Amino acid sequence: MALRSCLCSTTKRYAPCIQHLNSSSLLVRPFLFRATHTASVSKPTPICLTTPERLPIVSGLERELEAILRQSSKKHYPKAFYNRLSHCTPQQIVHLFDGMMAHHPYDHLSPVMVEAARHWNLERLLAVMRQCGERFQQWRYDLFCSVLLARYTRTHDLAPILEALPLKGKSTDVMPFYNAILVKSQKLKRHDHVHQVIRIMKERQWTPDTATYNILIREQLSTLSGSKAMIWFDQLIEQGMVPNRATYHIFIRHAIGQEDWQGLPVWLTRMEQAAFQPNAILVRILLKALVEQPQEPALVAAFERIVGQKMIDNDDDGEKLLNTAAAALLDSNHLETAIELLHMAISRKSNSIYTYNLLLRGLCHQGNTKRALQLWRRMDQDDSIPPPDIVTYTTLIHGLVRHHHSLEQIVELYQHMLRQGISTNNVLQSTLLQAMMKSAQNPKAVFNMFQLVLSHQHHLNESLDLIQVYNMMIDYYFLHYHKSHRDRFPQETLQFLMEAVDQKKLKPTVATLNIMVRGLAILNKDVRSAEETVELFKTRGVDVNERTVFYLTKAACRQGDRDKARQWISTFEEHHVIRGKGLLYLKQQLMPS
Repeated sequence: MALRSCLCSTTKRYAPCIQHLNSSSLLVRPFLFRATHTASVSKPTPICLTTPERLPIVSGLERELEAILRQSSKKHYPKAFYNRLSHCTPQQIVHLFDGMMAHHPYDHLSPVMVEAARHWNLERLLAVMRQCGERFQQWRYDLFCSVLLARYTRTHDLAPILEALPLKGKSTDVMPFYNAILVKSQKLKRHDHVHQVIRIMKERQWTPDTATYNILIREQLSTLSGSKAMIWFDQLIEQGMVPNRATYHIFIRHAIGQEDWQGLPVWLTRMEQAAFQPNAILVRILLKALVEQPQEPALVAAFERIVGQKMIDNDDDGEKLLNTAAAALLDSNHLETAIELLHMAISRKSNSIYTYNLLLRGLCHQGNTKRALQLWRRMDQDDSIPPPDIVTYTTLIHGLVRHHHSLEQIVELYQHMLRQGISTNNVLQSTLLQAMMKSAQNPKAVFNMFQLVLSHQHHLNESLDLIQVYNMMIDYYFLHYHKSHRDRFPQETLQFLMEAVDQKKLKPTVATLNIMVRGLAILNKDVRSAEETVELFKTRGVDVNERTVFYLTKAACRQGDRDKARQWISTFEEHHVIRGKGLLYLKQQLMPS
C-alpha cells in the first residue's frame, strides 16, 4: 500500500480517488517502477589505455566511480566522491581511471575525468598530467583544455600552461596543445603570451601545422591592409605553408573587415583555384556581412556568386548551401530576406522537401499563416513538388498555435496528416496538447485530444515519449484544479499516474516526480505527501534533482518550517552542487554565510 499511504495518509480529501486502486498490481509489483540503465554506446576513440599493474587505491572508490558511470544523467557528480579522490596520489588517480577503461569507453569516462580535475589543486593537476604521458594523451589534452585553460582565462597565469605542454611525442598529438593556448591567448588579447608560446615552439623544434599558421595569420592580419595581406599570403606560400579552406576563410573575413571590396572577389577566385568549393561556413561569413552592410555592391555580388549562381542553378550541393543561407537568415530574424531567397530558389528549379519546409517556417514566423496554408495545400495537391512530411505538419501546426488559429482547424489538420499515413512524433503531440491546454476551458476537450494522441501512440519509437504525454496531462489537471477548484484534489492525476505505470508499464522520470511534488507541495500545500512521494519514487529508482529540492524548500518556507527547508538543501549539497538561481537564492535567505 505504498502509493496509497504516500499520497493519502495526511488528508481525507484524497480518499475517493484511491478507492478504485485497491486491487492495483502496482501496489504489489514495485518492479514496475524499478530503474533501468542502458549501457552507453560510444564510437571507438584513438586512445589505447592498457592496464598496468594495479596500485593500492582508496577503499571503495572504484565502486563509487562505477555507480557514477551507471547514472542515466551526468549533469551532476557526487562532490564527496571527488573530495575523497583528490586525496589520492596522482599515480593512484591515473590507475583508477585506467582500470575503468576495461569496462567503459573513453567518451563515457571523459566527463567524470574533467569534473574530478576541478576538485584538484594546481600541483596535483599538473602531476596527474605528467603521469598521463604519451599513453594517456587524449585525457591529458582534455584536462589541458577544460581545466587548465579555464584557469588561464581567469588568472592569465601562463606558467602552469607552459609546464603542462608536452615535451615529446608525435607532432600530430603535441601541436593541438600549442594551438589551444595560442587561440586562447589570442582571444584574451595577450599578444605577449602568443609570442612567448611561439618562441618555446621554436626552441623545442616543433614544426607549425596548418592550424598553427591560421592562428598566427589571424594575429598578424590585424596590422595589415588588404593589399599587404595578399602579398604576405604569397610569401607564406613560398615559405612552405599549405593553406586549407579555413585559411582562405580567414583572409576573406579580413578583406570584408577592411572593406577591401576589390580584394574580396580575388580571394574567392584563389580559393576556387585551390579546389576548395564554397561551403556553409563561407555562406555564413557573407551573410553576416550582408546583414551589417546590405547595400554594399561587392558583398551582394559575392553572395550571388556563391549562393545565387552556384547554388540555385546546378547541383544538390548548391541547394544545401542555399538552405544553410536561408536557415541562417531565419535564425537571425531576417525573415523577408530569407523568404525572398527561398521563393527565388523554388521558382528556378526543383527542390527538396527541406527547402519547402524552410519557406513554410519563414512564413509562420512572419505570421503570414494564410500564405503558409496556401503553400501546404500546394504541397498536398501538386504532384510536381515534394509532399508534406512530419516536419511540414509540425511547423505549420506550431505556427497556427502561435497565432491563435481555431482549435478545430488545428485538429482537422492533424487528422488529415494521420489519414495520409504520416507517423506522428512527440514534438507534434506535445504542441497539440499544449495548444489544447492553453485554449480549452473544458477538460473534456483536453482529454479527447489526449485520447487522440494515445490512439496513435504505436507510432512512437520510445516509451519515454509516451510518459512525457502523461506528464503533461498530470500537470494540466493539477493546474486546472488549482485555478478552478481550489477546494478539491485532482483525482485524475493519480489515475493518469497509475495508468502510465501499471497499465502501460512506463517508467516515470524525474519530470514525473517534479510534477507530482509541485502539485502536492506548491499547489495543494501538502508538503508531507510530497515528501512521501519523493521517498516512494526514490525506492523505485527515480531520485530528486535540483528542481525537486527547490519545490520542497520553497513549500517548507511558505509553511514556516525553515528547519525542514535547510535540511533539504544540506542533504542535496552532500552529493550535488547547486547551480540554479532559485535554490541559490533560498539558500542565501535560509543559510546566510
